[in-house]
Amino acid sequence: MDFMTWNPALETGIEALDRQHRGLLALVNAAAPQLSRAGGADPGKVLPLLAELVDYARTHFRTEEGLMAEAGLDTRFTDRRQGSHARFADRVSALVAEANRGGAVHGEELLAFLAGWLLNHILGEDQALARQLRARAVGMDAQTAYREAAGAETAPDPGLLIQAIVALYGANAQSQQAQADQGEMLAAIAQLQALFIAHGEEQAIFKAALDALLRLTQSQYGFIADLRIGADGRRYQQCLAISNIAWDEETHRFHEEQAPQGFRFYAFDGLYAAAIGEGHPVIANDAAADPRSHPRLTAGLPPLLSFLGLPLRLGETIMGSIGLANRFGGYDQALAESLRPVTDTCA
Repeated sequence: MDFMTWNPALETGIEALDRQHRGLLALVNAAAPQLSRAGGADPGKVLPLLAELVDYARTHFRTEEGLMAEAGLDTRFTDRRQGSHARFADRVSALVAEANRGGAVHGEELLAFLAGWLLNHILGEDQALARQLRARAVGMDAQTAYREAAGAETAPDPGLLIQAIVALYGANAQSQQAQADQGEMLAAIAQLQALFIAHGEEQAIFKAALDALLRLTQSQYGFIADLRIGADGRRYQQCLAISNIAWDEETHRFHEEQAPQGFRFYAFDGLYAAAIGEGHPVIANDAAADPRSHPRLTAGLPPLLSFLGLPLRLGETIMGSIGLANRFGGYDQALAESLRPVTDTCA
């Protein structure tokens, strides 16, 4: 059974684009069994598939750039699209080069990247392209077409994205709830890919990631932090995104003062840093009784009832962590494992 199945929600109405999109989807499907293989992907089998995918994507990008040039689209759109094309090709080429040098092929991470990129590309960027091509075909000048056909809006509509994902993966899901959960997960990944490809600001990317994780886990609050070393040699976690819960006036004021430069956690003996120290998900469903729970870190916050800490890994290197708190019913290992596509995208 295919990993992804073509459906009408993906059509742009531009025959050449739709034909090539089907080809890209088929290549992702061809690579999916190896990338999702238990025990890790076999580089000898994955690399030729990825090389073919990159070559086909470059052919597709040339087709798009030819259509844009022929129609004389606004340079604000064409310049951004060419930059997006180059970043995708460079990202996948770098992964292939690393694997050729003997590096590991992180199959699930790569598959999540490819699926998220493809959905964002078709439902966001290429829909914006198709709208402008149609506007130019009826006589609009390039600048008017860019404005009237929303050429600046290249991120997929969230509702349409989830609808398309459920249709894409519905045949493989075991229930309506599984379809919805899978749709939410891939929508979150696609949103992050959209921000990454568009060179979004770091703050916007990690805020979107935290919002997605809170929504997916139904957690009350949380943070995403980067592991850093200060000039004095001390390690600390620099918050890239943190929930702003107006729990009282004093802590609300503290958050407003600290947010612009980012919160820092220097303690590494508590729950908030446990995932970094242990290198794997940390679950505390009775957080108040956990010896790693530090009152000084949670003072003023809503009571810490349950906590999930997730390490952010880039290969074998721990780059930071994610903390999520107060999910009704607590956290478990299956939930932590299901979040890996999003945490891999964050890393």
